[in-house]
Amino acid sequence: MANKCDQCGKFLSPTDGAKCNKCNAVFHRSCVNISPDSRLPARWTCRGCRGQEYKNKSPVNTESTSVDIFIDANSTENEKTSELS
Repeated sequence: MANKCDQCGKFLSPTDGAKCNKCNAVFHRSCVNISPDSRLPARWTCRGCRGQEYKNKSPVNTESTSVDIFIDANSTENEKTSELS
């Protein structure tokens, strides 16, 4: 069974492919801007997988979580004070 390029959908020749190390998608070298003469890195990843890596490495906004916990704690204290009055 022949492989099709995940970018353009056309069939790949056995010598023209670039396979993503993460998702195993295959592409024409020209579809992913890799020169036919250049050597493919051993652990090449496609643009989609690289995008996911950057999303996963983005910092989490912990500041808003801390504020929410503080607000919840104060609300609980205020409710207890109101009940005692």
